[in-house]
Amino acid sequence: MQEYICTTCGSVGTPEKIKRGYFLISIFLWLFFIIPGVFYSLWRASTKREVCPKCKNPTMIPTDTPKGQALLRFQNAQDVTRAIDAKAVSSISEAPMPQPEDTEKPSSLQQIPDKKHITPIAISAGIVVVILILASIYLYMNKHTSESMVYIPAGWFWMGCSPNDSNCGDDEKPYHKVYLSAYFIDKNDVTVDEYTRCVNAGGCTQPITGQYCNWGVSGRGDHPINCVDWNQANTYCQWRGKELPTEAQWEKAARGTNGRIYPWGNEWDASKACFNQSSTCAVGSYPSGASPYGVMDMAGNVWDWCRDWYDANYYASSPDHNPTGPDSGRYRVFRGHLSWITDYPPFGRASRRGGDAPYVPSHGGLNNGFRCIRQASK
Repeated sequence: MQEYICTTCGSVGTPEKIKRGYFLISIFLWLFFIIPGVFYSLWRASTKREVCPKCKNPTMIPTDTPKGQALLRFQNAQDVTRAIDAKAVSSISEAPMPQPEDTEKPSSLQQIPDKKHITPIAISAGIVVVILILASIYLYMNKHTSESMVYIPAGWFWMGCSPNDSNCGDDEKPYHKVYLSAYFIDKNDVTVDEYTRCVNAGGCTQPITGQYCNWGVSGRGDHPINCVDWNQANTYCQWRGKELPTEAQWEKAARGTNGRIYPWGNEWDASKACFNQSSTCAVGSYPSGASPYGVMDMAGNVWDWCRDWYDANYYASSPDHNPTGPDSGRYRVFRGHLSWITDYPPFGRASRRGGDAPYVPSHGGLNNGFRCIRQASK
């Protein structure tokens, strides 16, 4: 390998050694300090890489040239400097040296230019740029998606009254397969604090207040907002760039694909739901009762408004791909019929439907809460 001598300090070596050293420093910074690593890599990628290993001076001369041989006699940096200042080197006769046909080769005292190839640091910088671009695209695509949303993959699931369920209502029949496109659903019901932000921003109206209603009650910020009507729930979801779930989307998120009766399985377990309480519970208080996808409180706490109009006979003629309910009706569907105040476990079944009187869109009862979804394709 060609060696060079530094015109400043007289060190003999190869500039590639310092290049590898900087690469190791970059790796260290990346492992332990990500932000400094980014700036360090970008800085090194924009500066000269081939420098003297000792003094970082980029002006080095090949040792096999006459001037390089002369400088080898002056290993002390001060002697080299005096020799250069006195133009001692210029008095050295240059013996003819075979030169390649490349007429653009720099003279022995010229700076050694950067090599025209991609260095490890440049590769690192390129990777950083690609990662930042991909991260920006992801954040842009998910700008309205809260970190507490759960992804529900596309596919088929069993909807309606399971054959081994003896507590079904007629409106839950027939048991049928439904295909849904992928979507995200809120992991928890919308809380009082979250709804308050919408009210403060002027995007939502205040819910009704009174006994059992959480709005305006101290210490209930992490409880689900209740006493909201369908219109208020729908407005909030739109304000967030989302929408209310269809009852098919709600049911798949609650029971998974295998037709289980409750979110956690086929057997009732009182320790897995907020029910028969004096008030609502903080969202996510019963993690062992989560659905197969990790969605919380699909049985217990509050009911969830859905997008569909209610029709007791809808399943008999509903489409098997992305059903959205009847085109019109009088009542809106709500799901998760077991609430914090209820003491009847069969209401916690994932297939149970609700949507009869008095649940017109303008009704906001003490059980009524909601959560939102966002289509994965948006």
